[in-house]
Amino acid sequence: MVSCGKTILALALIFVLSGHSATRAQITNSQTARPQTVDVKIILAVDASGSINRTELRLQLDGIAAAFRDKDVLRAIVSGPHRRISTAMLIWSDAAYRKIPTKWHIVHNRSTAENFASEVEDFANDFGGVFSVVGGGTGIGDALAYALNMMADNKAFAARRVIDVSGDGVETPPWSKGAVELPQAREAARLSGVMVNGLAILNDNPNLDHYYRRNLIVGRGSFVMKVAQLNDYGDAIRKKLLRELQSNVIGGAPVPVPVPSAVPHRQIHRLAQAGRVPVDTNDYYID
Repeated sequence: MVSCGKTILALALIFVLSGHSATRAQITNSQTARPQTVDVKIILAVDASGSINRTELRLQLDGIAAAFRDKDVLRAIVSGPHRRISTAMLIWSDAAYRKIPTKWHIVHNRSTAENFASEVEDFANDFGGVFSVVGGGTGIGDALAYALNMMADNKAFAARRVIDVSGDGVETPPWSKGAVELPQAREAARLSGVMVNGLAILNDNPNLDHYYRRNLIVGRGSFVMKVAQLNDYGDAIRKKLLRELQSNVIGGAPVPVPVPSAVPHRQIHRLAQAGRVPVDTNDYYID
């Protein structure tokens, strides 16, 4: 069992750690003035680290845009009891580099799916200086911590919350002070009830899918998909979304995210830097 105190400390890591909060402008959903209930909230976290060049980043973004224009994906989106999802994309790379998210989008028909796909395409055209963050190390944990904050800041109610991490490498040691590493971010995801799935791109590391299974994915039913090269990414992300969205038919009550407020800021820094956020692997489920 993980104690209540340890749970609060691990959750506080992602909610109050300096430099990892998404700004209000970044997470505002322009389509609704008040929270809605959706079947699932999904963040697509896309690797733009040094092993990914601009052409390869565009392949990922174009694949996501194409997936949200796919008729089978749209059919899956509206298959749940609420017939809608909330989704956003996050571009990440080195822990020291800024993260670039899209807005959150409520997707419930072809038009709203096109709105999201179009914003992703804008990013592929270097909207907002996306290509300025390409390079550096592979800060998976820091990206996951940022995505968890995005998830918490989104006020839509959802029975399921999913973060999709795609990348082509293992986490590299961060050189920036205060960076969140993968074991701590993964545990924070587990404790806050957020599923993390992986899409491993094997062009540089043929065993990356095994690393993702051991070190990244978390949550009952979580899974890893793999592609041999980035040219296969578009088909893979489509299949991955279909697998995740098929669970919409199950439904369920919204899961509230606890927001701790009583843990001193400096204490969280010390815990993160010392690697003392607890990890309990007994509760991990992989497929």
